[in-house]
Amino acid sequence: MLRLGGIASPPTRRARVAPTIVTNPRSVLGRGIGFLVANAVREALTMRTVATYFWRAAASFATLTSVAVGQAVLHEQSYRPLPEINARKMGLELPNLALNKFKEKQRVISEKSKMWRRRLASWFDEPRVDVPRVRVLFLGDSLVTGVGGAPGEAIEGGPPLPRRVCRALADKLKRQVEWRALGVTGGDIGAMRRTLLPQLAQGDAKKYDVVVVMCGLNDFKHLARGQVRTPWAFRDELTQFLAEIKHTCGDSARVVLPALPVGLASFREPLRSYVIFIANQWDQQKQLLAQKSRQLLDKQRILFVDAVRPSPDTPDQTFVASDGVHPNEAGYELWARHIAKALYSNHQPHNINVEAS
Repeated sequence: MLRLGGIASPPTRRARVAPTIVTNPRSVLGRGIGFLVANAVREALTMRTVATYFWRAAASFATLTSVAVGQAVLHEQSYRPLPEINARKMGLELPNLALNKFKEKQRVISEKSKMWRRRLASWFDEPRVDVPRVRVLFLGDSLVTGVGGAPGEAIEGGPPLPRRVCRALADKLKRQVEWRALGVTGGDIGAMRRTLLPQLAQGDAKKYDVVVVMCGLNDFKHLARGQVRTPWAFRDELTQFLAEIKHTCGDSARVVLPALPVGLASFREPLRSYVIFIANQWDQQKQLLAQKSRQLLDKQRILFVDAVRPSPDTPDQTFVASDGVHPNEAGYELWARHIAKALYSNHQPHNINVEAS
């Protein structure tokens, strides 16, 4: 501020001049081309990385598949099937309370009263007419006939899977459970329909409360032999099989479709992962049938039981027989309790149609 004669003069303001931008068309064009080239190089490097990852993954998958196929071929050639057990096909399981009561009375009765002992045993083996009884039918392959179990126990008490499932179910329901087992070792769905349905029709006219169908293992085993089998064809055959079972056993029977117990087998990697993956494709068809029956609210009432999974810290060979495929007695016990628990949880006692003996 200037003072002229004591009077302050207002400050002079400089005029604001807008900056002049000199645009060079060649510079702008060069920058644009450089940006496009940089993006193209970046995209090319990204695509190259993706392609490299894809081809590496494909090569690893091809290598693992080749190893798994080699393991499957070697297993098929070196596999020695276990002998089939000539087990009982029918039985009756008592709850623990009745069984303990029976054993206690047997112990109290002296050796001299054999006649009364036979009468007491027959009384427990053939319960009174007012005692409710659940009837369970097992249809399937070697897992129903008891391959892998102890021959002595199977001959005396029946195949391990039907016997142990019904024993666990009797303890849970506090009722007597009568069972019948019809199986064909090595049979797929087609073999079961040809062999088991005539046997079932020749039996008595009982109406079963529960029908456990064990199938699928021998169906996908055809893939290892070079035969083309699809899970969808398996589902169509299984649908027809269940319809024929219902026609013979009655519409009120509860059908149970357990998943294959391939997790108990002792296959080595990578064959183990492939077998579990393929078995899951077949088990998914069972699960779809169960979901469809729930959605339609039909009379078939199909229950799917998921796969049994042992503890991760369980040592190998704990639940598998000497052939490395079928369960042993411990494996059947683990699997049977898993099936009985699922059946009891999804099928409470008041929903089971129990007939008097």
